[in-house]
This record gives sequence, C-alpha cells and structure tokens, in this order.
Amino acid sequence: MTYLDIIAGMTSIGLPCAYHEWDDAPPLPYTLIVHTDNEDLMADNHNYFDIGNYRLELYTAGKHPPTEKRVEQWLKDHRIPYGKSAVFLSSERMWLIVYEIQLTVNPAEELLYFSLPFFPAQTTWRKPY
Repeated sequence: MTYLDIIAGMTSIGLPCAYHEWDDAPPLPYTLIVHTDNEDLMADNHNYFDIGNYRLELYTAGKHPPTEKRVEQWLKDHRIPYGKSAVFLSSERMWLIVYEIQLTVNPAEELLYFSLPFFPAQTTWRKPY
C-alpha cells in the first residue's frame, strides 16, 4: 500500500485528503498524509524492503468520535496498525488527530516474498500483514 491508496481510501469514506498540504483547504473535516522518514529493512549494503513512516492527520472543527472511528475502521479494514494522538490547535480553532502509520514503498509489495541467505533454504519470510 502507498500513500496514494491512503488518499483514495480517505476520499472513499468522505474525507478529502491531500499529500503534505492543501493549496486551498476544504471545509472541515479533512485529512492530510505526510511522509516523515523511512525505516527500511537493510542488509549487505542493500535496501531489501522499503518502509515509510507517515502521519495521517485528521483535522476537525470539534472533537468528533464518529469521524475518528470512520478513519480507524478504514485503517483496521486494510490491516494498517496505527498509533493515535490528538491536540487542539488553539490558533486555528480546530482539532488535529494524528495516526502514525507505516507503509511499504515498494511497488511490488503484494508480491514480495524473500529468502534470507543465512537461514535454511526452506525458511521463507513474507510481509507481516
């Protein structure tokens, strides 16, 4: 799954979504997906598996648990584990709910199976989800 899938998913549940920032933000509630850094699986001077850390940011006019539950259910339905935090942005008069997620960046992620050479040949590792 990539950040484009997150954008499409948030749109499918009725929450506009953009990457990093809006030129003209839509009315609340809306979402942003922001890439923060990578935690790639590396060995032998090679990146074997690309893992991107992202923040899925939900902006709302007030604390609204049903909207948060829609986002959380979509993440659960797509087996994307998340950490959650919330803060009131007093200068903007809105709530920011942040979901910390990890996404694979590899375009062939659904086909990715690999064997590590230091394990016996019958040991095959696959993506944990």
